[in-house]
Amino acid sequence: MAKKITKKPQPKRTTAKVFDLLFKDLLHLSNKAVISFINGLFSTKYPPDSEITYLDKETVNEDLKNLIRF
Repeated sequence: MAKKITKKPQPKRTTAKVFDLLFKDLLHLSNKAVISFINGLFSTKYPPDSEITYLDKETVNEDLKNLIRF
């Protein structure tokens, strides 16, 4: 008797989740990819060799307590 193979149910990917993953991957590709994306999205003309500074993920709330976003 053949063994029945069942697939594990995949979590549903909402549109927001897909775009979230897409943007996170884009940020890790290269500075040129990020600048090209920004230029296309906002109709700007930043040079491809522009410097990009990523802000850290640490923020401060109203009570001036440090919060870390994951």
